Order: sequence, then C-alpha cells, then structure tokens
Amino acid sequence: PDSSGRLVSALQGCECSLPTMAASVRKRHDRPVPKQLIRAAGVILPGDSRNSHEANLLQESRAALCALHVHTVDDAGNLIVADAYKGLLSIDSNGTITVLSTGYDGTPYGFTDDVEVAADGTIYFSDASHRFAQGNYKLDILEHRPNGRLLAFDPTKGETYLVMDGLYFANGVAVAADGSFVLVNETTKYRVRRFWVAGPNAGQSEIFIDNLPGFPDGISSTPDGIFWLALVSPRDPMIDRILLPRPFLRQIIVRLPEALLPKPSDYGFVLGLDATGKVLHNLQDPSAAFAQITSVQQHGRTLYLGSLAEPAIGRLDLGELTDSPWSTR
Repeated sequence: PDSSGRLVSALQGCECSLPTMAASVRKRHDRPVPKQLIRAAGVILPGDSRNSHEANLLQESRAALCALHVHTVDDAGNLIVADAYKGLLSIDSNGTITVLSTGYDGTPYGFTDDVEVAADGTIYFSDASHRFAQGNYKLDILEHRPNGRLLAFDPTKGETYLVMDGLYFANGVAVAADGSFVLVNETTKYRVRRFWVAGPNAGQSEIFIDNLPGFPDGISSTPDGIFWLALVSPRDPMIDRILLPRPFLRQIIVRLPEALLPKPSDYGFVLGLDATGKVLHNLQDPSAAFAQITSVQQHGRTLYLGSLAEPAIGRLDLGELTDSPWSTR
C-alpha cells in the first residue's frame, strides 16, 4: 500500500483513476433491481413471485449457497446455472431443471464456478478445481496446483468441449462483446487469461493481465468493451512470501483447524479493463464499506456488487465518482 492505504504496487505504469468507493457504495436489501441484471448477475431476490420460485428451485439444488452465477441464455427466459455441486444446469420458465453437463472426459466437475453465454449460444463455464469441491476450496488454494478448467457447452449438439485446462483455480468467465475471445480468471495466480475464439489467433491462449494486487474472482463484460473485474481480497504477504515457496509449510497449514487457516481481508476492490488488459478504472475502498467483492455487473451507470461476506447487494453509482466519465450520462 502507498501512503494513502491504496494497493498500487502491481498497477504501476497503468493510467488509473483512483477514487475511493466508501462514500458512494450502498447496500440494498429491498430496493428493486432490474430483472435483466438479476438474470445476468446471478442474483435472486425475495419479494417477486417468479424470483422466489426460482430461488426455491436453486436452493433445492444447493445453488443458492454454492452456485454463484446465473445467465439468461435465450428469449424464452431459460436460465443457465453454474451449480458448484451439480454442474451446468438449465431452468426453463416453468421451473423445470435440466442437467446439461456434469463432467468432461470421465472427470466430474469438482467445483462448477462461473458461466457466460456467447452471442452464438455457446455456453462457456469454469470448473475451479476437479480435485476439491466448493466446501474445500481453500485446500485447492493451499495446494496451488493447476486443477482448473475452462469448458464450453454446445446446446445444439448437447456436447461439452475442453477449452483450456491446467488453470490455477479457474474462476470468473467473460465473453468479449464481439465474441472474439473469452476471459477466465486464475485466482491463485493473480491473473486473467484470454482464449481467442476468432481471428488470426483463434485457438490460442495468452495472459490478459498479470501480477494483480489481489485475488481475482468474478468478471463481466459490457457492450462498450469494458471488463469489470472483482478482486475479492488483497494479496497476503504471508501467502506470497512464506507459504507459496514452501510446500511443506502448506502441508502443515492444511492440517490446522478452519479457524486458523488464512482468510480473505476486508477490502473493496474493483478494476475496469479494456480489451487489451489496460486498467481504465481502479476502484478501491480500504474502509471496506462493502467488502470481499466476488462479482460485479454494470447496468446503466450503476455497478451491482456481490460479496463473499456481505448479506446484501452492493450498488455503486459510477456517476458519483471523482472525474467520472459517467457523470454526464
């Protein structure tokens, strides 16, 4: 951190705006959220009969607790769900749940994490770890091995394809507005990878942004080409300097009680990236008015935030930020 408490070391050389979110973020428990956002961000609120019905269905499949992302797939309103325990699901307008995919090439999904639907209907989703389930995700982080995968499901053929494997805790997934590439977060490598779907580099992958100052969790795209990246927690010097270089210490840590394992720090952190991985917007809140942000979705000039720890949805009006390009929209 610099003298103001902001984490900037890994972002040096970037042209960043550095507003603090504390004064602008709001926690909303009962105000209405746009339905298109509810579908896109995987948020289901009480009070609306349809949403309550869907919430009950998801709760039955443990998705309300573990499967963090829902996405509208077509005009009929079918919902595509990444259920951490049951795999890739589809829910139609009548509430009927269909299991689309539970594993690939004989290996079941250990932790189906995030999902995004491309314009051509292809469903991209991540399996954070084929070794450890959601309830034991900290073990995957401590093991620090490439157990994650990015996969694609073709709804017209009913087939699943491997896009990339060897990923370190494959987390958030986002598709570019033009469909030319897919991004996937590697949480424990502090980076985002890009897989080219079209163009001269089709079929190839590369690092989109590296050496992030926190653990990347969710990521989303906007029609105007911004990728919003949620950093759930800043990097922990103990993990970076002591645990990662020493596997034997990690083996000892694994045997400790849950209460003694490393925990995420309370800090609000969201980045806005362009299509080259350049940081356009750097939103930080050291006071943690809304902490441990795991997902971020833009609707109009508002960012809606999900959290690992907060019992509410966060709302950030981009127009209220200092020198905001949205202030006149």
